[in-house]
Amino acid sequence: MKIFLYIIINIIISFILFSCNNYKPIKIGFSGTLTGVTSNTGIAVKNGVILAIDEVNKKGGIRGNKIKLIIKDDQNDKEISQKIDKELIDEGVVAIIGHTTSSMTIASLNLINQTKTLMIGTTVTAKEGIAGIDDYFLRVSPIGNETESLKQSIYAYNNNIKKISVIYDSTNKTYSLEWLNNFKTKYEELGGQIIFTKEFESNTSVSYINFVKELLEVKSDGILIIASTINTALLCQQIRKSNNSIPIFSSGWAMVDEVIQYGGASMEGVVFSHHFDKESKLKTYLNFKEKYIKKFNTEPSFDVVAGYDAATLLTQGLYNSKSLKSDKIKQSILNMDVFNGVMGNIHIDRFGDAEKEYFLFIVKDGKFTKIE
Repeated sequence: MKIFLYIIINIIISFILFSCNNYKPIKIGFSGTLTGVTSNTGIAVKNGVILAIDEVNKKGGIRGNKIKLIIKDDQNDKEISQKIDKELIDEGVVAIIGHTTSSMTIASLNLINQTKTLMIGTTVTAKEGIAGIDDYFLRVSPIGNETESLKQSIYAYNNNIKKISVIYDSTNKTYSLEWLNNFKTKYEELGGQIIFTKEFESNTSVSYINFVKELLEVKSDGILIIASTINTALLCQQIRKSNNSIPIFSSGWAMVDEVIQYGGASMEGVVFSHHFDKESKLKTYLNFKEKYIKKFNTEPSFDVVAGYDAATLLTQGLYNSKSLKSDKIKQSILNMDVFNGVMGNIHIDRFGDAEKEYFLFIVKDGKFTKIE
């Protein structure tokens, strides 16, 4: 009888402990640039993350455990980036979704690896210092600087752009310089020349009029802009005030609807390259688009999709993991090999780097039109 009571008591205690654990929220952090001139991407990514987490929680969370999302603003500052990630780790998050630029991500890599905290990158596409490393950083956006800039360089040269001027934003220097160097390598290999390069910092007071004056004085065949949405739009506006015909090329960093809204008619004819196709007819994308519009009353952009995919990848990893420890969640994600994202399958290699196809787009009649 005593043995029977002992067994019953232990079963009850185990049930109580298990039940309590089921109702304990799982904390996930989000770090991104949510203020300042480069905040468009961060805000959009955050919205995608919120949508994904809300969907998981409405379905009961992870085995009954709801997810608590803790949001932090890195202000596009490397020191603040590390500070807020440390705060999230101290608050007990099981993983961090972020950051929204390559430079901010690299600034936090030592911290997440030292503390063994999993980080899921969203719109981070840089290669140097990130790719091909077995660490605690995984991502859903492909290493785009090589493929993306390669397509741009070939397209520019084949369209008789033999000499080009470049202006880039150094606040996201890891991305900008890597993109530029990859473009330069292929462009010069084809026979093209970069005859002028201008660097600027978007988080300081800048004179777009003077920048554009310098760009146009060198008499190039085209202009390449590597900058955020609003900076790209403002530069295009100033360029078109002085020269209405010079070809303009832009990196995927700025390829969201807002660049057309801000830049207006000055964006006509600007060429972009990206892995996101807004006019996609994929069922997964159309379903996602409908849900996003219903919640946020606007159409999703590539950064929204990246945030949603990153959060979904993490929650699937959590669901399949036997533990909330980062190494177990990481392995659970890597075991997937192929993740079904909003825009189709994403291959995640053994280092946690993603692979996707890139396309060329041109702004035509106020819309991004794929160049076939």
